[in-house]
Amino acid sequence: MAKTQHSQHYYYNVNHPTFTNSTASLFLPLAILLPLGAFLFLLSGFTLAITITAIILAAPLFLIFSPLLLPLAILLGFVLTGFVASGALFVTGILTFEWLAGYLRRIGWPEQLEEAKRWTNDVASHVAKRTKEHVVSKAQE
Repeated sequence: MAKTQHSQHYYYNVNHPTFTNSTASLFLPLAILLPLGAFLFLLSGFTLAITITAIILAAPLFLIFSPLLLPLAILLGFVLTGFVASGALFVTGILTFEWLAGYLRRIGWPEQLEEAKRWTNDVASHVAKRTKEHVVSKAQE
């Protein structure tokens, strides 16, 4: 069975009546996008020139204050890392408790909790009985 190939494009249908190859439909995007692109290109060049000027003016200050700025930058990095780690651990803890609460609700934890209490009481009474027997036997010896 052979696959049929369609001549339709994914983004537009060339056979649709609103799609025409007139010069107006080709000129309108060009008229809008060309000035916008030129303005953005000019703005990027202006931003690059200001950034280079700022680096040239700030370089002597960085050189003079580098013995102070480097330890401060390292300290700031440690502090920010600590805050980010603290926040991440807090969110992880909250999500863990939320997951645990949902899990316990799904498995019917009140019944299992009562069963665990009964088992703990049985074990505790057995241990108390064995301890009492052991203490009495040692006392008799």
